Amino acid sequence: MNVVVASSTGLVKTYDTKRKQVVNMWGKATKEDEITSMVWANEDHTQLILGRKNGALTTNLLTSGSVQTKHSLDGAVTGIHVLSNDRILACTENGEIGIFSGDEEIEKFTVNRTIESMLFSGSLESGCQKKAPISTDGRIVISGGEGQLAQMLDLETKQTLWSARNVPLDFLDVEVPIHDRCLSWINPQHTFACVTAHKQFRVYDIRAQRRPTLTVDYGERPFVRLAISPIDPNLAVASDTAANFTSFDLRRKFARIGGFKGVAGALRSIAFHPEEPLVTAVGLDRFLHIFNVNTRASVEKVYLKQRMNVVLVSPLKKQEEEPKKELNSSEEESSEEEEEYEQEIEGVNDILELLPTVETETRKRKQSHGNDTTQQKKRRH
Repeated sequence: MNVVVASSTGLVKTYDTKRKQVVNMWGKATKEDEITSMVWANEDHTQLILGRKNGALTTNLLTSGSVQTKHSLDGAVTGIHVLSNDRILACTENGEIGIFSGDEEIEKFTVNRTIESMLFSGSLESGCQKKAPISTDGRIVISGGEGQLAQMLDLETKQTLWSARNVPLDFLDVEVPIHDRCLSWINPQHTFACVTAHKQFRVYDIRAQRRPTLTVDYGERPFVRLAISPIDPNLAVASDTAANFTSFDLRRKFARIGGFKGVAGALRSIAFHPEEPLVTAVGLDRFLHIFNVNTRASVEKVYLKQRMNVVLVSPLKKQEEEPKKELNSSEEESSEEEEEYEQEIEGVNDILELLPTVETETRKRKQSHGNDTTQQKKRRH
């Protein structure tokens, strides 16, 4: 598979797990061009949509990095989603939401809140489509900011369709603090989960109620990222500010399964492989981590020099003709190497066969020389 990572200095790197090396890199290494969000622009995984800290939103080719489209927003881009007809939906931390098509700006509007995470959903009846059209059924769930709960907005009317409600007061009759960090769909039709900066897991079911259907306190550090496996929707992984990377079982109320070892810094992005039980993660320790989800063993750990903000996974396409040619050529090379090796061994065997005769001749010479010296000594005496 290929793993694409975006750094805090604006660089984009492609790492090939088969060749064990970085095969492509482009971008400007400046803090102003820090990449805060990145998604695939098409299903072929040949183009990327990049959102930057300065509000720039660009579509780039994966191989060369050449810019195809460019737009600007107010604030750091925190969420991007690809809609139908190559339309792009993006939001910023300042609350601005924009919809673009190619080089054209379709619409921009602002909500009076901070946005740290965004989810897109189609109709509540038909479920979330991967590329849903912009219509009265187009909805987004936004969250983030201190004291601001998640809410669902209609893209057509700009009205709030649903808003979350905080859990009841604690035993001291004090309001529980709110700061949602990252959202992830459990069921794209109606159920999503989030992690908070106050060490909490929360699950919301839009059909049932406004308050969380499940709230679990875990650990001692604020959570940063949450991701749910596309292969097993009951498996979730989360990371906190102390570099603890842990897997959880949703069926057992976020019961801890186990931890992933080897992470030295807080993770900023987590991405699952769409077909294999693998999860990738990048963060402040400047390493690309690839883990096996089932065993939680480290599959690969690569140093990438910069702090990474976003990671994407692209499975390699199967190529049948080229590998066969390479195999044939490698077989020919291996056969030639074997012949050379056999010839070398035969030469070494010939030398080894001659060694005993050489040893016996040297022994005879030493013995004859010793006899001569003893005879000369006797004559002197």
